[in-house]
Amino acid sequence: MPEKKDAEREALCALWLSNIKNLNALQKKVLLEELGGACAVRAADASRLRSLFESRPEFKRAPASALDALADGDLATAEKMMKECRRRGISIVAWGTEEYPKRLAEISDPPAALYAIGDVSLLNTPSVAVVGTRRSSPYGRWAAREIGRRIGGAGVTVVSGMAEGIDSMGHRGCLDKKGSTIAVLGTGVDVCFPRSNRELYGQIAREGLLISEFIPGEQAWAWNFPQRNRLISGLSSAVIVVEGALKSGSMITANLAAEQGRDVYAVPGNINQPNSVGVNRLIADGACPVYSLEGLEESLGLVRPGEGRSVPSLSPQEKRVFALVKQEPGAGCELLAVKLDESPLDLRTLLMAIELKGLVRCEDGRYYVC
Repeated sequence: MPEKKDAEREALCALWLSNIKNLNALQKKVLLEELGGACAVRAADASRLRSLFESRPEFKRAPASALDALADGDLATAEKMMKECRRRGISIVAWGTEEYPKRLAEISDPPAALYAIGDVSLLNTPSVAVVGTRRSSPYGRWAAREIGRRIGGAGVTVVSGMAEGIDSMGHRGCLDKKGSTIAVLGTGVDVCFPRSNRELYGQIAREGLLISEFIPGEQAWAWNFPQRNRLISGLSSAVIVVEGALKSGSMITANLAAEQGRDVYAVPGNINQPNSVGVNRLIADGACPVYSLEGLEESLGLVRPGEGRSVPSLSPQEKRVFALVKQEPGAGCELLAVKLDESPLDLRTLLMAIELKGLVRCEDGRYYVC
């Protein structure tokens, strides 16, 4: 990666390069690496560019119009875009600058420029992705939120795609613990999709970071989302898949993560559920199974091996209740009472005592381990 550059000028040239339509991200990376950055690409003379096109196999099918666009070097459109982004509080992070995420720069096809709203310093923090299906089960949503809590609470950034279901729960769990989170969008960074996540979008803009490689205003075209998934895995040292069908965006992300040399984890699922087929297949193919939250923390290095958390003392009755809540996350008091053969009134007293000790929490009448 090139040395530190004039970030504003490099961002302007990166906008120019990113908007050359007849070159893909892999071809643009070759230009950036060979010539030393976006400004150097723009400054290259026609013979140097032609030599690259003729000598590198990545340009074998590049049209002549791409070479013409590179040689033209007209910055008018990029200058207009930069002015508009500045007016709207959108940052531009260019390949080759200090702010550009180092992990993302390592992949084969990083974007020449990222559009960002929020804290761009998060791009170079330790990060783990939490992804999964939009059509998630109550168990999957609980698991994603708990995983997000553990990661965010340990000071590691949670990366996801802000889709409904698993992605949103990963973000929310991290924010529950006042942690840092990055949402990688398949739209322009100024477009909230889905609309139902408007509140979450606003919170991430204020407390975390929204990024996209798509120009501001870009809508939620279906083909954008598989493309953005390489950024989710590319930004992260590991990817955790909570739920996903065999053919789904989360499986695309997992496969990209493996190709990029990232660790892949999967939460085992119920074999009767379609959205468990993908994660269970990942485990069969070698992904690390997430058997427990404590084990995941240790695998990710969030706690040192053998380091345990101090647990308040519990009475024998409280231990029985706590153990059942761990086995039945999301169960209500009535169900827990039946399984323990306790009266709901007595059980509520026990649950309240355990909750006051910080070991369980109640959400909408359902109990979860903290």
